[in-house]
Amino acid sequence: MQHRVIGRFRSPEGVWMVFLMDGDVALPAAPGLALSSGWVVDSINGHELKLRHPRAELPVILVVPGDNPGQDGSDESSSGNLLQRFQSTR
Repeated sequence: MQHRVIGRFRSPEGVWMVFLMDGDVALPAAPGLALSSGWVVDSINGHELKLRHPRAELPVILVVPGDNPGQDGSDESSSGNLLQRFQSTR
């Protein structure tokens, strides 16, 4: 399985988004998202992303990185970097 959580950021609308690598492609994770390996995003919360596969008995749980705010308490610098990486893969 070549999947990992690469980070999360808050959109301008204030919605948290989690990004997942599917091989070499960065994707915004959402419940129901089917990955190239057959794994499907089952659920996402503030701490973990759960993947299920039709042939696997147990889910795989990936840790979602916690907040890493800048010195002023904002996390815009890390969010901007993540967004740039996502856009560059599209």
